[in-house]
Amino acid sequence: MVANNRIGERFLLHSLCLFLCSAIPLNIFASEEGPVAWLERMQHAIVALNYKGVLVYLHGDQIETMQLLHIHSDGREREHLLSLNGELREVFRDGESLLCILPGKTRGSLREHRGHGIRSFRSFRVERLASYYQFELNDGNERVAGRSVQRLRIEPRDHYRYGIDLYLDRDHALPLRTLLRSGQGNTLSQMMFVQIEFITPSEEILQHFTESNLRDRGLREEQIRPYSAADSDWNFGQLPAGFEPWLHKPRSGENAERGVEQIVLSDGLATLSLYLEHNDDEGLQGHSTVGAVNAYGLTLGRYQVTAVGEVPKATVRAVAQAVTLRRGAR
Repeated sequence: MVANNRIGERFLLHSLCLFLCSAIPLNIFASEEGPVAWLERMQHAIVALNYKGVLVYLHGDQIETMQLLHIHSDGREREHLLSLNGELREVFRDGESLLCILPGKTRGSLREHRGHGIRSFRSFRVERLASYYQFELNDGNERVAGRSVQRLRIEPRDHYRYGIDLYLDRDHALPLRTLLRSGQGNTLSQMMFVQIEFITPSEEILQHFTESNLRDRGLREEQIRPYSAADSDWNFGQLPAGFEPWLHKPRSGENAERGVEQIVLSDGLATLSLYLEHNDDEGLQGHSTVGAVNAYGLTLGRYQVTAVGEVPKATVRAVAQAVTLRRGAR
């Protein structure tokens, strides 16, 4: 029970803080109206449009309702994600800063190195993604949040990733619904706008993101940055094809040696988090599933290793088993 509660908390951190930085940054050239062209339009829409709305996130038997505000002004992106049910969960992103406020946790901010916007940590060419996924546009007149959408189906080529359906606004290509599918075609989770409005940013909205407003929340700073092997005590052996370390949150604070290190891995579409900490005899051993979330844990010497994400069981197991402690590390 303790292990499952911990898995739930960590997936909440993984999903909320990555929600605002999971724009599928593709570096692609496309023919008009093909699947890749829609992905290219989507990439631009997520970053450049001003919009606000209410969306629901369905996973397992849980329903999360969230309010999202996205602003692009003076070359900067600003976003605010607020949970509308359950305990307060809140995420701010202003340029390079990502601030997460989670239930039962000290409020904290995650700040990248200066000059690295969180969306620009990785870029993926379509040729790379095409090695692991195939893309197909589906005909039909469908609507989400009262707007006409184009459905783009993404099928995995192996058992290490799930299928994805994207429902893209026909006018703007903004994804209004995202559906995650198992290898058997079952819906595992989905996120969908139930209300969406394209807006012009006002002074009042921009004031929402000022440093003084955020500073009044009494936030402390932590570090999250692009992954560099030189900054970590861990090595990776054979990972599932396409998955690579992407983001890194090292242990920090007065008790850093006993803290939790987090490494986010991605193939360009799917992501999972790897948590590394000193073993306290309460860590997960083997598999655990909570709704669409899979986790796999093991003990490695004095350390607990846990992989968590909305990816198949085979993926979390392979990632957890691929990590090794670098020689000479404590």
